[in-house]
Amino acid sequence: DVEAAQATVARLAALATSMLELSRIEAQTAPGSATLEELSMELADAADRGRRRVGPRDIQIEYDSALAAEESRVQISANDFGRLCSNLVENSLAATGSHGTVVLELVQHAGDVVLTVKDDAGGMDGAFLPYALDRFSQADSARAAGGSGLGLAIVSALVEVAGGNLTLVNTVGTGLEVKILLPVQTELPSS
Repeated sequence: DVEAAQATVARLAALATSMLELSRIEAQTAPGSATLEELSMELADAADRGRRRVGPRDIQIEYDSALAAEESRVQISANDFGRLCSNLVENSLAATGSHGTVVLELVQHAGDVVLTVKDDAGGMDGAFLPYALDRFSQADSARAAGGSGLGLAIVSALVEVAGGNLTLVNTVGTGLEVKILLPVQTELPSS
């Protein structure tokens, strides 16, 4: 009973933290700002955090960042970008069984920074896809893993505040690809 109560408290604490995070994101009056180098570092950190969460499963987490080493900036803070990446990795890990691959890629294309996170975990049920970004919505695999249904809602809110675009490419039986386009700022923020 004590272990069950501790698990319930941990789930409720994680839920409260996620709700506070979502409220903070939605209350932002101005987006953050990060350099392309900071985004690359956050992507690498998210991949490393994911690798530590894999445990005994045979899951490979690969990442590649092909951003130019320039002072261009994107309208998202480094911390928020790291949270976005971590949430996507956690979702992929929750959907993946005992073995699989999660691939993270960050590239610059036509004035945007494009983050792609894809897995080979079989994809989502097609009927769930229209609700995937809604608060408290969960695919069956996430529900079994104890998720709160806020991970993709947080990702979506962060992308919206940054003036970006999020696309889910679902291939049932193969996997899910999340593609996020974040516009590169044309002028540097004033100090």
